[in-house]
Amino acid sequence: MTVGREEPLRKTSVVKGFAFFLLLAGLAVLSFAAKVYLKDGRVLEGEILSFDAYNVTIKVPTMDAITIARSNILKIDPPLDEKKPIAAPAQAGIPAEPQRTVPPRQKRGFTFGFSLSGGMSSVNGGDLNSIIRDTNTHYADLNDYNGSKLYAIDFNEMKSFMNFKGEFFVRFGRHLGIGMGLEFLTKKGAGMVKYSFQDSIRSNYSTDYDISWRDYKYTIPNTLNLTVIPITLNVYGFLPLNSALEFFGFAGFGYYLGTLKNDISGATGAFKLGYDYYLNNGSPDYPWYYTEDMTTYNLSTRATCNTLGFQVGAGGQFKLALRITVFGQIFYRNANFDNWIGDLREDLTTNYKYGMTYTPGTGPTTGTDKTSNSVTKGKAWYYDLYDNDLKQMYYGNWSLYETGPSEDATMKNVRRLAININGIAFQIGVRIGFGRI
Repeated sequence: MTVGREEPLRKTSVVKGFAFFLLLAGLAVLSFAAKVYLKDGRVLEGEILSFDAYNVTIKVPTMDAITIARSNILKIDPPLDEKKPIAAPAQAGIPAEPQRTVPPRQKRGFTFGFSLSGGMSSVNGGDLNSIIRDTNTHYADLNDYNGSKLYAIDFNEMKSFMNFKGEFFVRFGRHLGIGMGLEFLTKKGAGMVKYSFQDSIRSNYSTDYDISWRDYKYTIPNTLNLTVIPITLNVYGFLPLNSALEFFGFAGFGYYLGTLKNDISGATGAFKLGYDYYLNNGSPDYPWYYTEDMTTYNLSTRATCNTLGFQVGAGGQFKLALRITVFGQIFYRNANFDNWIGDLREDLTTNYKYGMTYTPGTGPTTGTDKTSNSVTKGKAWYYDLYDNDLKQMYYGNWSLYETGPSEDATMKNVRRLAININGIAFQIGVRIGFGRI
């Protein structure tokens, strides 16, 4: 009986001792446990095996040791003794950041580089497009006045320009930069005016009759070319979204160099007038009278004007490689030109012949009138010009004058020619960086 009672007591003591040992072991483990709070909201609890300036390795129950980048950790409780880092090789789990010799949050220095871009610009045009509209309207009114399509015209307004730009930039850290650029905008507008008119009148008499006839034709090819070269200075602000994508805005001013050319090369006009005489039986009844003028006209106008303007816009860019970034931007531009100065050159040549045509061995009188290299230097003026056929109708025009023209019954609203390139522009391009300076 004694032996039987001692055996259960001995088993009970062993169980209690083993439980006490597990309790002590658990307390020992808990005494070395730490909580690691991650920025993504997770909390890891376990023993800190090692840590340094960049990584922390923790042993979590039921998992392998995990090495966590310090940049992903919000806080550690209790805090680590940073004066005594524990070194250990990285284990499997969350990838550790590579060892670096400089802190990851160091301040960036200046970076520099250049960009190349191109696109389209919409422009208002000012007086330039107003004159083109009035020219089209003028010839349409003449057709209505004559009751027939004597005039054909195909002038188009200058509503959009090609633009190309190169810019040198310097960037200060992540959010600020400046850029100095050279841009090229150009637009060529070509138009053609054609006029054609023929008629004849027969007059009958007792023994004969005559036919008087007219044939008028002229062609005026006209080319307008506006070129603007802006020299710009912009201040940029950047908003990085991640390591590759960012938005930016910019504003600045520019010095705009403008050149306006107007060429009428090879304009031709033909005027023919004749009287043909016949007997009533249809036989020619001499003399016949004939006159003809053949005119060639050339005009070349070149004027320049420089002005200050401004631009403001925004865009986005994406880094394709370490030094290569592609971007797109849209911006508003304002630049007004109202002090055009230049020269106008013209020459006029008329070949003519006239006289009776029946004398055998002789022909009509021939000759040539020529005005060559007439040059006018002055400023460009806008004015509304009166058309004598279309009563009370004025149409916009422009030309160069040494002194401004005076207003009278045929000319009004005289002022300096004003052209602008105000409007929205869009560009796409590539930036190439070269590193810190």
